Amino acid sequence: MPTYTRSKRNGTYTVLMLLSLSILFGFGALSVDVSLMRLAKSQAQDVADAAAHAAVLELRQSGDLQRARDAATEVVAANTLVGGVPQLLNMDFGVWDERTRVFSFSNMPNSVRVQVGRTGNDAVGLLLGPIFGWDSVDVRASATAATKSLQVALVMDITGSWAQKNFVKARDAALAFYDVLEANHGDDDEIGMVVFMNRFGWEYTPFTSLNSAASNHALVRNKWAQLNVGSYAGDYQSAWTSGAFLNSKHVACKVYGTNNNGAIPWSGWCTSGSSCYQKALRDNFSVVGHVGGCFPNMPRYYSDEAGTDHTTGMAMANTMFSATNDPTVYKAMVVLTDGQPNGYSSSTTSLRQTANYNESRFRQYKRAGAHTTAQIEADTPVMARQMYQNLGVNTWFVSFVESRPFMAQSAMGDGWYTVTNTASDIIPIFEEIARALPIAVVE
Repeated sequence: MPTYTRSKRNGTYTVLMLLSLSILFGFGALSVDVSLMRLAKSQAQDVADAAAHAAVLELRQSGDLQRARDAATEVVAANTLVGGVPQLLNMDFGVWDERTRVFSFSNMPNSVRVQVGRTGNDAVGLLLGPIFGWDSVDVRASATAATKSLQVALVMDITGSWAQKNFVKARDAALAFYDVLEANHGDDDEIGMVVFMNRFGWEYTPFTSLNSAASNHALVRNKWAQLNVGSYAGDYQSAWTSGAFLNSKHVACKVYGTNNNGAIPWSGWCTSGSSCYQKALRDNFSVVGHVGGCFPNMPRYYSDEAGTDHTTGMAMANTMFSATNDPTVYKAMVVLTDGQPNGYSSSTTSLRQTANYNESRFRQYKRAGAHTTAQIEADTPVMARQMYQNLGVNTWFVSFVESRPFMAQSAMGDGWYTVTNTASDIIPIFEEIARALPIAVVE
């Protein structure tokens, strides 16, 4: 009978088992440390995203590069990366091009790129890797945050119910809004303005690039600095004339509250000063041509076309947004009004029709028929909702003094509604909205 040697076979099994255990142990060690490295990478990316976002937010708010760097540093220091404190490894300021998705260095930045991690002597220690000679691993993550490409329209109520001193604050608010965006704009950012009163909405400023290379800063800002209520050129009747001259003191007093020395029928209407009455020539108030009026750079106002219809301004803004509907652009509309809606009948264009006058200096929206106060209150939030659903327009609604439910209902998307009884508060409100426009982690 053959003789079997058990000791040899048992020895072979032992070697195979040891080899198998070593392999299994190695895979186990690799699995544990790979999981650790994935966790570290994920945490590093979260910290990088937060740091980039904080930096670009501070950049938009202050325009100060050092403060932006400090904001990123604070975020990094407040976090941990698998038990250790991460490092801010690098930070660059530049411009992000949304179309090409390329970051480039710039001394007028709208984006921040950061890199965080643990490297060198502070690298992430491995758990089982040292068995195989791997003590630690460098972990890095980078993120780029930028202001999104913007298309913003301010929709400004210029009806005559504004007191002159209050409208000055509204104008200053528009300029402050522009300055916030202009300080940290992107190459594709655009801004425009609509002014409205009664049945008309006018494109006071078409969407204009904020790109510094386009040199539009002075063009837009200087035009906005001339903002005022509608010009009362054309607002006269034959009874207001005296010889070849219009009694413009009475007109200015009726509209703006200048001193008319108790003249009838405007007695008691004058409470504050205005230089409008100094424009005494009758031609300044003619319904023919563009020359003259209290504020000749503004659209013409006519006495039989009173009324505040917010939908007319929004309709003109809708036309502007629709003409350049880019789904990659963040669209924002800020509506400012000083009053409750006032409806009007279908016959209130008699002065314009009689004089055959149309405001040709600005592209316009004109409502064809009557619009009651109740209709305005119902149609305004509907229009805001349609602009949000069809074009992605986010709406902020700001009211001076008057507060109505339809105004709150008209805030859409990221926008909100606010009311103030103090004209000077309109300025910080507009600045807050400008800074609230979104920032995205883009890479």
